[in-house]
Amino acid sequence: KEVSTEGVDSVTMELEMPVNHSLDHMVEQAKEIQKLWAETSNNKLCAERGLPYGINSPYHATAIIRKAGLPDSFTFTIHALKVGGIGIAVAPYEMFDTSGMQIKEGSPFDLTVIATCANSGQGYVPSKLGWEHGGYSCDTTRFCPGSGEELAQHYVDMLTKTFFGSYDTVRP
Repeated sequence: KEVSTEGVDSVTMELEMPVNHSLDHMVEQAKEIQKLWAETSNNKLCAERGLPYGINSPYHATAIIRKAGLPDSFTFTIHALKVGGIGIAVAPYEMFDTSGMQIKEGSPFDLTVIATCANSGQGYVPSKLGWEHGGYSCDTTRFCPGSGEELAQHYVDMLTKTFFGSYDTVRP
């Protein structure tokens, strides 16, 4: 069946973001945990040995090592769609709820949908609140603190300026 594309519009933006290298100092410890995992396949033992370093699993260790080898910045693409009266933010990563709410609150659409983990896997993008609490999603992300709010603002700009021309014509 053919689907009508009347009222459908889209915008794409390419962004360059700095890489979070805040855990590069833990690479040697992470390699120790990886080696232990290769020798024992014992996740509990790896977590116990990694605990003093803040490494909670062999997967966490692998993410730390992989991230340390990345260049200083990376480029990726974000998308926004307008389908009739619905705005859609398409994110290639997993966004925290506070960033999603920032998009919905700033969107000119009465209904805004956020599709995460779409088109590629960029990992987690923690919000400021996420960074305050820390944990696996912050340790393994290549995104720097503040990226969640910055990316949310890019989506608001895309939904507002692209589909409505300016901030003057949006809902109160």
